[in-house]
Amino acid sequence: MSDIVSIDFGETLDISFAAKLHSQLKDNVEIKGAVKFLTSDLTRIDTSCLQVLVSFMNHAKENEISVEWEQQSDVVIEAARLTGLTKSLGLNS
Repeated sequence: MSDIVSIDFGETLDISFAAKLHSQLKDNVEIKGAVKFLTSDLTRIDTSCLQVLVSFMNHAKENEISVEWEQQSDVVIEAARLTGLTKSLGLNS
């Protein structure tokens, strides 16, 4: 059975959090299990964080790392829709 790493996005993913998010994802990139994004509390996301997430999603796909969005936040879905990244992020629109 594979391990699932949960990453809680908290309330705000802005440019000040992009480097921390990148570090969190990089630390978990070596796993061959699954990553679960927790977004239920998210109220704001910046494009810098969306870019980090798209990069991670591409890496995850190439390395067979399963990524799941738990309770997809309307904020993430809307930001992804506005930037054309819904499919790249593996979100349901």
